[in-house]
Amino acid sequence: MKEKLPILMVAPRIEDFKPNIARGNTTFFGEYTEKIKENIISQCSYIKSEFEKKTKKHNDIPCIGKVIMKKDAIAKTHKPNNLFSNNTCPIIGTGKLNEIYIKITEEGLNNLENEIKNVKAETKKAEMTKIEKIETYSKTDVIRLDLEKISEPLKIKLFDFRNEEENRKNKEEFLKFIQELGLDSDIRKLDSYKTMDIYLLESKESEKIKLLAEYQGIKTIDIFQKYSLVTPKIRQVDEKNFSFPKPIAGKDYSIIGLIDSGISMNNSEISPWIYEREELIPEPYQNNKHGTFIAGIMLFGESLNINGAEIKEPNFKILDVVAIPNSDPDFGPTDTLSEEVFLEMLEDIMKKYSSKVKVWNISLGTDTEVGEIISDFAVELDRIQDEYGVQFFIAAGNYDDKIRKWPVEEEHNDRITTPADSVRGITVGAIALDDGVVKKNEPSPFSRRGPGANYINKPDIVDFGGNINEAGFVDGCGIVSFDIDGNYIEGIGTSYSTPFAVVKYQNILDNISDKYGLELVKALLIHSCVNPMTEEIKMEDEEMKYLGFGIAESNLQDILKCDNTKVTMILQGKIRTGEHIEIEDIPYPESLKINGKWYGKILATLVYNPILDPREGQEYCRSNIDFSMGLHKLDRNTGELKYKGEVPLEKRWDEKFESQRVENGSKWAPTKRHFRYICNGLRGQDWKIRLDCTNRNQMGLVEQSFTLVITIDSENDESDIYTEMVTGLRNQGFSVNNLQLRSDIQLRN
Repeated sequence: MKEKLPILMVAPRIEDFKPNIARGNTTFFGEYTEKIKENIISQCSYIKSEFEKKTKKHNDIPCIGKVIMKKDAIAKTHKPNNLFSNNTCPIIGTGKLNEIYIKITEEGLNNLENEIKNVKAETKKAEMTKIEKIETYSKTDVIRLDLEKISEPLKIKLFDFRNEEENRKNKEEFLKFIQELGLDSDIRKLDSYKTMDIYLLESKESEKIKLLAEYQGIKTIDIFQKYSLVTPKIRQVDEKNFSFPKPIAGKDYSIIGLIDSGISMNNSEISPWIYEREELIPEPYQNNKHGTFIAGIMLFGESLNINGAEIKEPNFKILDVVAIPNSDPDFGPTDTLSEEVFLEMLEDIMKKYSSKVKVWNISLGTDTEVGEIISDFAVELDRIQDEYGVQFFIAAGNYDDKIRKWPVEEEHNDRITTPADSVRGITVGAIALDDGVVKKNEPSPFSRRGPGANYINKPDIVDFGGNINEAGFVDGCGIVSFDIDGNYIEGIGTSYSTPFAVVKYQNILDNISDKYGLELVKALLIHSCVNPMTEEIKMEDEEMKYLGFGIAESNLQDILKCDNTKVTMILQGKIRTGEHIEIEDIPYPESLKINGKWYGKILATLVYNPILDPREGQEYCRSNIDFSMGLHKLDRNTGELKYKGEVPLEKRWDEKFESQRVENGSKWAPTKRHFRYICNGLRGQDWKIRLDCTNRNQMGLVEQSFTLVITIDSENDESDIYTEMVTGLRNQGFSVNNLQLRSDIQLRN
């Protein structure tokens, strides 16, 4: 049996932080001509006429314009900041990747026209070649629903002009206009949204809403999303001969938060494991079926579903938050949960419990597929996770329009649903536990696919959520848990894969020192993932859409330890824009160099929490870190040593458009994982690790924390690359410590 050895914590040295070399090139996108200038002046003239119409009634409030950029000019370095400045019409946000929102005032528009007419600076001429067109933000941009079918309260979001005084005036003028329209008794501001100004309007008067949409300070008029629990496909199964443990009196257990429909007090196996219960739904509207099922998976899921799994004592209790009302009319009175109400509930729960409860299972969902821009609710979930220092796990959502097989043979509207687009949240999809429509370990026929907003990888991971047969029934291929009375039943859904993943995360959190933070827990969880269909790390693009990074390892020893043949090291730190980390002399085991070539497997996982800004639409993630590990190679033409990235394989991204880098290169994605199996050998000298931090348009200096996990695997049971790496790192002057585990701390104490 291989000896289990500690993961290495490696700190970058002072000399590894190096300044970037500034590039001052002015890039033109086509030839600058008088025709380009005349075209933009003509568009400004049209915008001026529209501006005068809008400001006739509300003359203190700026209007909004949309600058549509050419497809190949949407990178941060190509933003027209010189043309649209504080002296003219400043940029205040973005929509889609090629849409820039500008603030229009009479003075600013006049200055912009003069700038364009008398343009001399090459930078401004270059920016004009990048613009497709300029237009006003119109009523069709504002209205996001069918006004002839209003059946519920409206959600009104105001623009953020990036100026406190202008925002205050906007709110005042908006409410004044609401009063003029006779809607003032039906409006209220929602304090549950902290990152944006949202109002709830209870009106079905479509003509008045059309007039309201003309007001220039409104960004969108939409409806609030409703969240509910999908009634699972469930059937009762035979009794199982299990004897489940009860909590040990006086023992200190971790707490996992379960925000769901509530856990039944009639279930004698689960109820002893409830830490506390928070009832946010009146009892007549409660239906504890879903919450009880999920709690059963959390506590005893492996024992109930994995053949031969040992019955273990859970190392946690459950905080039972009853927040989602009954939606089954056959069970009793029904209700729905609207996003603004849920946010209010969530905030109160976090204030009360977030200091003790760090991991939360949220299996609610909608039937609204994510779009190119992150949903408002996901934005607020991100804000709450940051503010309270917690980690949410969110189900990817269930697709049941038609039976989907694997591999997928036709187009399906099966993209993940909100709020699974949360950037900070860990989104969980489902795979089959037994054969049915799909084979064991393939994506469940109902599990939704990514990507999330702006091509961020979603789901993050998968776990067992069940399968169906050709007729669409469960019949023996679902996930087994309990009903409200303690009977064994089976069901399917991404709701049921989520608690499996939650427990794995909590187990890692419980076993490492508090000083490392939640970012490392996420990095270790994702680093341990494999493709469930092949048990290999490699993942094809189509597989990744449904599987994310794969299924996480359940054996803690394999996550938190190495052996002599495989070494894992972790680099944690902070990197600033304007500099990069360049470790020129990272040691690589010499025993993996055979006949002048390097061999082995390299897996690298990079996790960071980017700066977020909801005003920026598809550019919501404002900071980006890129990782590269490679070799210095001899250039045959110049005789010089030049660096070439090998993990990931170096691509000529300078020749790619920003949209391609986002869609195919994981740019701005907060989790990146790269794998390379060097089976044919690589020639080169001196391995190097490089980390680069960039930020979005004119953000200034940004300091971004990161966690990088790298595993080198020799694939040779006789090798001892672990000792080689430890010796090599220390010889190069690195500070090397062991990943501190709680068991080690307890032993020392």
